[in-house]
Amino acid sequence: MMTQILFLGKGKETKEQVISAMEMHQMAVVAETSADKVLAELGREDVAYAALVLDGEQSGIDTGRFVENVRELKKLPVLMIGSSETEAIKFLEFGADLCLIKPFTNGMLSAQILALIRMQERLQSEEIRRDALPELRGIRMDPVRRRVRVRGKEKRFTRKEFDLLYFMMTHPETVYTKEQLYSEVWHEEAVGGMATVVMHIKKIRNIIEEKPAQPRILKTDWGVGYYFAQFDED
Repeated sequence: MMTQILFLGKGKETKEQVISAMEMHQMAVVAETSADKVLAELGREDVAYAALVLDGEQSGIDTGRFVENVRELKKLPVLMIGSSETEAIKFLEFGADLCLIKPFTNGMLSAQILALIRMQERLQSEEIRRDALPELRGIRMDPVRRRVRVRGKEKRFTRKEFDLLYFMMTHPETVYTKEQLYSEVWHEEAVGGMATVVMHIKKIRNIIEEKPAQPRILKTDWGVGYYFAQFDED
């Protein structure tokens, strides 16, 4: 499906320039002259727009309020077109993501719109990735940035503490012996590494448990090993 750009403006020259610039990139432009029609378009569930381009030379439009209305409907990047630096600054303060000052070339216009679309795609990918982060028992782990939040507060872990907690958290309710944990996390034969595992378990408990001496998350199966308790068992 062809990518669609929504344009709001009454100036024929600017509209034609936007259409020409985006056609070079096989993108369609839906042009409207009314703010109400633009908001109605954004409210449709059967149509998706990649960006909104707004020509600032509008009459009777509360630009700031209009951008707020857009944001309430869709997480859509907004490029506003102004006639002066003062106007551009005002538009950015109103909430525009980017602003172009007339006159400009088709190449600059299309480059700015494409940059907006890429930015939006990155933000959406980041949101999806954040939503997919493992979270259990108030612990949220980010394996890419290697960050951990425990009950809403960011906590510091060493590299192996992070790796050990991440492994156990992504395999909840599975009991692992010390030998198995050493093999999975340190990737070495478990010769003399048992004390290392015990030490790291203790340090992790000191960070994530409310009462480390009575762990309710990183628990011990006596005589067998350790496991991450997905639910409070008491």
